[in-house]
Amino acid sequence: MRFYNFVLLIFFIPFVLVYAILSLFNKRLRDTFPARLGFSSFPFSLNNPVWFHCSSLGEVKAIESLVLQLKKRYPAIFISTLTETGLQKAKDLVQDNCSIIPFDINFLTRRFIKKLKPRLLVIEETEIWPNLIHQADAFGIPVIYINALISKKSSRFYNHFNFLFSPVLNRINTFFIQNEETSRHLRSLRVPSRKIKFIGITKFDLTFQVSKAVSVFSSPSSIITCGSTREGEEQILINVFQKLKKRFPSLKIIIIPRHIERIGRIKKLLDDKYIDYDLFSRLVKKTDKDVFIVDKIGVLMKMYHLSDISFIGGTLVPIGGHNPLEPAFLKKPIVFGPHIHNNYVAFTLLLKNRAALMVKNEKELEIKLSYLLSHPSVRKKMGQSAMATLKKNQGASKRLLDVIWKKYLKK
Repeated sequence: MRFYNFVLLIFFIPFVLVYAILSLFNKRLRDTFPARLGFSSFPFSLNNPVWFHCSSLGEVKAIESLVLQLKKRYPAIFISTLTETGLQKAKDLVQDNCSIIPFDINFLTRRFIKKLKPRLLVIEETEIWPNLIHQADAFGIPVIYINALISKKSSRFYNHFNFLFSPVLNRINTFFIQNEETSRHLRSLRVPSRKIKFIGITKFDLTFQVSKAVSVFSSPSSIITCGSTREGEEQILINVFQKLKKRFPSLKIIIIPRHIERIGRIKKLLDDKYIDYDLFSRLVKKTDKDVFIVDKIGVLMKMYHLSDISFIGGTLVPIGGHNPLEPAFLKKPIVFGPHIHNNYVAFTLLLKNRAALMVKNEKELEIKLSYLLSHPSVRKKMGQSAMATLKKNQGASKRLLDVIWKKYLKK
């Protein structure tokens, strides 16, 4: 820890200066900058809360069912996250009892924990912050990981710095893992087997309240909804759409970027190709355009509801893939690229149960989308399999709640 903190302190001041300069040109960085320095505006008034830490929106969604069930027994719940979208979802769950987490600097983390006084720290998935864990342990706060997932690539990194991560990970009380691969990687980092348990994945316990989808297009259409797309994917999707449009004249596409500040770049891609499009923000009546861009947060599920086929963003580029279980909840056939490490278990289960198709590149995307558009019965069967996969793997939140209550909260 001394070496880690020494290195952090050397780079901290120049890093903060660069971060401050970048925040002048980036609203997301600017809005979260004070909290990242520990100047959080939330009320530190909870009585020994259960503290959930989630990196971003997807991870906050993953704990939603668990949080809602826990609130009935133990109302004092706090959520920290790294992103604005994650924070907004956290507010939906716990109102003002949430915040952006500070940088993993020793004195910032210590001050944050000292003010919050949590009873238990629950870390979602793979967020490993040495000072966060070290300081929680120093204050006598139990730390558990839920939905723990460590990929082969991450394991190589952690093993390379084994002198740092092995002692930190051994401060964790329990890892509730997603798969056997994670168990192997943790054991290679000298985490005792008794601390590694499988109880299921809370991501499958979706709690959506989805009303009937809004109508967008003015004419009957086959619709591909592309959710949470990332830089580099829209170009591929637009290219494929242009080719498929020649064979399927009624085809429409909905593009929902992960970050709406990238809307301008997507519009330019379409303008350069002379493709007409409409925006969610300016939709007054149903559009007759073939391309519809969603420039609003919080309507992803409604757009998936509209779709005949759902594409999962962050998979054609090396991001790791966003949540494929949202369209599965709506019985939609799912298509995604090869980069799936962020939601590896969910993607592989959908593939195994023939509820989804994986594509390696643009050409393969065109071929498989064409196949699905030509075979509505296959789409229906895939959608049913997606929902069946989801239901079969539910229940982890309840099991985890029972463990947390009995071991850490029940007096």
